[in-house]
Amino acid sequence: MEKAAIFDMDGVLMNNNPWHIQAWITFAEKYGLSITPEEVETHFGNTNRDYLTFLFGKELPPDEMEKMAEEKEQIYRSLCEKYIQPLNGLIRFLEELKKYHFGIALATGGPLSNVQFVMDKLKTGHLFDVYVYDSMVKRGKPDPELFLKAAELLGADPRNCVVFEDSVHGIEAARRASMLPVGINTSGNREKLKNASLVVNDFSEINAEKILEMLNHRKNI
Repeated sequence: MEKAAIFDMDGVLMNNNPWHIQAWITFAEKYGLSITPEEVETHFGNTNRDYLTFLFGKELPPDEMEKMAEEKEQIYRSLCEKYIQPLNGLIRFLEELKKYHFGIALATGGPLSNVQFVMDKLKTGHLFDVYVYDSMVKRGKPDPELFLKAAELLGADPRNCVVFEDSVHGIEAARRASMLPVGINTSGNREKLKNASLVVNDFSEINAEKILEMLNHRKNI
């Protein structure tokens, strides 16, 4: 595989982060705890293991952590099930990347249950070659493990990969993986994406030729 495009899921394939924020707040309240929207956003890109450790102030036993993580995700899915839709231009962009022979991966700190949920709702599963999710790695973003795993599964050199991300942790992870990060500004805060190679509001503002141009320019530096 000569070139690859790696997509984060939440806040990239769709603007679903407000539901994740509400889900964490609702989950925390159930256990007599509290978490602010700002605290949830600070951890965007992390795994549920990271969130739960922060929320409870300690690392929980693995089986308890897995159970609680899925409980939170069930809350999230119930909140957004009727409203989830692809980010503007996403389907067209994925199809275009396919025509240009990009390998396409989904790399998320979320669980497989959420990946299956999103692929079903967005009808995009056939456009991805591989999925990488929380249980496939030991470390969440900003560690580059998720993205490096995606490149490995695609058989792509990390330097020939472009990553689409909406979070500070995700942009840093892409950089640490020696990949080109493109920031997706679903949060409306371009400042937090300042370390991306390019920032767009959605996929209507970009095309496969632009991505090829960015990768080819990098080869010539």
